[in-house]
Amino acid sequence: MEMISEETEHNLDKQSNLRGEFLYSTICGKRIPSSDVYLYGEINLNNEKDVKYLDRFNKALLNPYDIANWYYTSFDYNTGLITKDEVKNVFLGINFIADYIKWFKFKYCIIGKPKRIIIYKLPLIRRIDE
Repeated sequence: MEMISEETEHNLDKQSNLRGEFLYSTICGKRIPSSDVYLYGEINLNNEKDVKYLDRFNKALLNPYDIANWYYTSFDYNTGLITKDEVKNVFLGINFIADYIKWFKFKYCIIGKPKRIIIYKLPLIRRIDE
């Protein structure tokens, strides 16, 4: 997931309308074809319609079987803060989360809660021995 500008969104729409597909260049310079893009555009998590739209991509947003779903249990979406456990004096988290909306909010907050986003999948790197 990355932040995109209004201009980028319009360029993607324009490419899609002209050719039926588009190519997106990520922040790190990877080229992502439209077939690997799940969604892009404006998002408002206070809008129930936008949140329901994310339902269509719940498995893409969060694979519940992925072992790297680290999430701080004290994360507050509204403030963006993660607080220490007072008793143990550490930041607590879990390594397995199944609620894709919580996961989305966590990742969305990390990138600064932008008005427009793009969510894509990265192609798998083929192993040499295949």
